[in-house]
Amino acid sequence: MNPKEKEEEVVSEVPAEAVAKETSKKTPSGTKARTLDDNEVGSPPVRKASTAKQLAAEPKKKVPKKKKVEPATQEGMRAAMKEFRNGDKARKRYGKSELATMDEVGEHVSYIFLPDICAMWALGRPGYATRKIGEMLGFEGCGKTTSMYWMSKMVMDVGGFAAMVETEDAVVHSHAAAVLGEHYDLFQDNFFQADTFESGLQMVLDALDTFEKYDKGGTLPKIIIFDSVAGSATNNVQDQSLEVSKILSVGFGEKARILKPYLEHVRKRLKDTNTTLIFGNQGKEKIYTGLESRIKRATIDKVKGEGGKSLDFFTTYWEYLQKGAVIKDASGGKRGFQIRHTFKKNKVRFPFRQFTSEVDFQRGVIFERPTIDALYASDLCGISKVKGPKFWCEERDIGSDGRPMGYIDFYKAIHSVDHIAWFMSKFDIEMPPRISQVYFPSEWGGQVPNFLEFSSSAAGAAGTVHTSEEEEDEDEGE
Repeated sequence: MNPKEKEEEVVSEVPAEAVAKETSKKTPSGTKARTLDDNEVGSPPVRKASTAKQLAAEPKKKVPKKKKVEPATQEGMRAAMKEFRNGDKARKRYGKSELATMDEVGEHVSYIFLPDICAMWALGRPGYATRKIGEMLGFEGCGKTTSMYWMSKMVMDVGGFAAMVETEDAVVHSHAAAVLGEHYDLFQDNFFQADTFESGLQMVLDALDTFEKYDKGGTLPKIIIFDSVAGSATNNVQDQSLEVSKILSVGFGEKARILKPYLEHVRKRLKDTNTTLIFGNQGKEKIYTGLESRIKRATIDKVKGEGGKSLDFFTTYWEYLQKGAVIKDASGGKRGFQIRHTFKKNKVRFPFRQFTSEVDFQRGVIFERPTIDALYASDLCGISKVKGPKFWCEERDIGSDGRPMGYIDFYKAIHSVDHIAWFMSKFDIEMPPRISQVYFPSEWGGQVPNFLEFSSSAAGAAGTVHTSEEEEDEDEGE
């Protein structure tokens, strides 16, 4: 028997089952692996596939149902925010004024009453808001210092307190006395003259320290005048040891770098002490549209002052002043000039409204002629005029008994406690929620105008005030 035949015989003797098992072991990767018999030693238990009957007999696992999420709504979010606002967490973390709603914010602002209808119309309020920062900007000789004296007088007229930090070394005592009137003696004791910009800012902080010490609750309204940013020199410029080249290299940005952190600090202290801080500033860019007093309203935004953008950013009132026409007496001599006030920024109401005041070298700041002329031109109050010129208002029975009044007497009559509320109702002047938020002149003896008697149904109709004057100015500027 040859070797091949022996080999075939051996192979034939191997059982068929063993051959099948051996073949399955050599199954190439990727093919289905074999299944071990249950009787095979060392084989793992294999779970047989369940039949449909077995699956039906097995108890089903309970899957928890997902809660239905209601879609968010405006009212739901409002309720959630209200709950947070009134919760203990918010009250512990924030102050009462910080959690005030938009309507409630108005209840924390007080106003210094201004005895002029057109000034109130320009502000949109009964006067300047307290606890704020303001800026009076204009070119030299436009009446900034005079207007700041007048603002101080308004605060003292309602029983408040005024102080001034002067940096320009240019004070005319007789002129200050004419504007401040009976308050001059009180004011001159609160006058400080700073040598540098930094020392002037420090004087403001010292004044606030005094206010916090003697009026902790902020009962009295107060005002601090800083005159002026442009007219003061920094410590670097005042340093006599520096060479001229180094002084000139200081640049115009130094005051802006000082003012930004300073105003961030002082803003909270003004609020706590019920103090208004007004900065005088001078325009440093000429706008060539004719005379400076006839700059068109569209170009006012281009006029910038010292101190960079920091001062402009922190202000509530940014008031631009323009010198107007010269006022002459009967003999032709100059006795004063007009000032046009434009609010470039007014965060309490609307910007770019205007009013006009007059600087009388003998009487101070007055309003009779420009205000009465504006009221008569607006044709909202039923004011009549005869030659003289003299005026009367039949609806309010002012001068209507056959004896019309001149400018001064008629102005006093319509701004009295008996008539002022009716005239204010004819213009877009918004009153605060409570009458106690307005500081009225002490000369009224505690009397308060009856604002509830009249409604401001003519709100917005006062847009005709100053319109004719604005168009005239624009024509002249062109």
